[in-house]
This record gives sequence, structure tokens and C-alpha cells, in this order.
Amino acid sequence: GGELAGFFQYYVTADHSVFMMEEIQFKEAYRESGLFGELYRFLIPKLPADIVSVEAYADKRNTKSLGVLGHLGLTVIGENKNGISYHLHGNFARLKEKYG
Repeated sequence: GGELAGFFQYYVTADHSVFMMEEIQFKEAYRESGLFGELYRFLIPKLPADIVSVEAYADKRNTKSLGVLGHLGLTVIGENKNGISYHLHGNFARLKEKYG
């Protein structure tokens, strides 16, 4: 309906090996609406075909975000420099399989 539902910030490394999910925010009214899946079904076909992995950072206190990232197959591999967020890593093929 023309309303801004949220935003998504990402990048792909220069060598196309990593899809980095930087920030995903949806307004309360759009959470659990299926918009996340629609976003990925739209985006994945437009990304380079040779991406190998997906990575993200999530605040350690944000259990909802950690749950979503876990559902996407990402696992904790470390922390950020200040120790506030987990660094997560997963296989991009799993994302393509689910949403591509």
C-alpha cells in the first residue's frame, strides 16, 4: 500500500564468496507477516550465483533475531570486537534452497 514496512541492508564481498546481512528491521505491524520470506524470494535470484556463505551479527540479547538466524541455518562462530553481538555463519545454498 505504499507504506514503508522496514529496511534491509546487506552487501556481497568483492570475491562473491559471502552474503553479509547487515541490518533487517520491520515495523511491528509487519513482523511475522511473511514479508521476510518475500524479501528473500525477491533478492536471492538477483545475487551472484557463486556466493558460498552467509554471515550476520546479532545482539546477544536479541533472542528473536538469533532464533530467525538459527532457523536460516546460521551458527555462532564468534563475537564482535566489543562482545555485544554474536558473529554467525551459514551455508548460502541453504538460503537458496529455502527461498530461491
